[in-house]
Order: sequence, then structure tokens, then C-alpha cells
Amino acid sequence: MRGVFVSFDPVTRSGTIEAGGVVYAFPRGSLPTFMNPQVGDPVNFELRKGEVGAIWAADPVQEPGTYQEFSWRWFLFSLGGRVSLSQFWIRYWLPTRLLVVAYFVGGGAMGLSIANTPYNNILILTVFAILMWVCVAVEVKRWHDRDKSGLWVLIAVVPLVGPIWALIENGFMDGSAAANRYGLPPLRT
Repeated sequence: MRGVFVSFDPVTRSGTIEAGGVVYAFPRGSLPTFMNPQVGDPVNFELRKGEVGAIWAADPVQEPGTYQEFSWRWFLFSLGGRVSLSQFWIRYWLPTRLLVVAYFVGGGAMGLSIANTPYNNILILTVFAILMWVCVAVEVKRWHDRDKSGLWVLIAVVPLVGPIWALIENGFMDGSAAANRYGLPPLRT
């Protein structure tokens, strides 16, 4: 079950948990030694014969209005807001890299190309400009989640060190958990 700590005595390591309007007491020994809960902390627990048995930590539930709502239009084209680490990898970084690989393996390696006409060149430049905007927009929001200015996106133009730095910060480091100057935290997926 899922509940919240209502009380906790650090000396006896016992207390109460509320779930669904019912308060359950947990005796000494039910709580793992590494847990030092505060009143209101979320918790998962198991009932055994009507009493609290095992207790383990729970991730906080993100209620609507306490995080950045997701939409594809916002994700791909807006410079405002924040993008979580998982959104960055799953919805942006991996798919864009897979598209590049698919192009080179599929079309480029087989010698396939679009006929060199002015209309096709305009189409290619238009698609390239849109993709560049999407890349900048998503990466700016990722810097925002790290509580840094979107101008940090320019670090990628520094030879050798810049792209590695950007990948480490945006691809492997979590953003701030609470609201920051760039908005509410993104929904952690």
C-alpha cells in the first residue's frame, strides 16, 4: 500500500502511517535502519494481518500543477521550461542519433540521394533549419533543468571539450528537483 508518515519517534523507531483515511501503527523493527522519515513523507508498506509489516521508501507523487506539463509542440519548439534527463534521452537524444545512423546506413551507404535541383535544395535546407531549431530548443530546456542559462548551449561549439561537457551535464546529471528560475520541474518519467 501507499501512504504517508503521520508520526515517527526516532528513539523507538516506531510511529504511524496514514493510507486511505486509515491510520496504521508500525512497531519497532518495521522500519529499515537507513530511513529517517519526516511527517508527510510518502511511504510504501505491506499489511500483514491488519498490521504494518514491511516498509520501504516511495518516490513522491507529482500532482498536476506541480510540474511542467508535456506536449510535443512545447518540447520541440519552445525555448521556455525544463526537460528532464529521461525526456532528453528517450524523446530526443536517442531518436535523433538513430535517425542519423539510419540515414548513413540506409541511404548514404547505398548511394541513394535526392536529385540535385533547386527545389530539393530548398526543401533540404528547410528541414535542416527546423531540425537545428528543435535541437537548440530541447537542449536549452535541458540546461534550464540544470538551473543554467540556455546560452550554455553554445558550449557545444568549443572544439573537443564543448560537446563532451554538454553531453555530461545534459545527459548524465539530474536537474534540480524543485521549481527553479526557469519554471516547474518536468514530470520525471
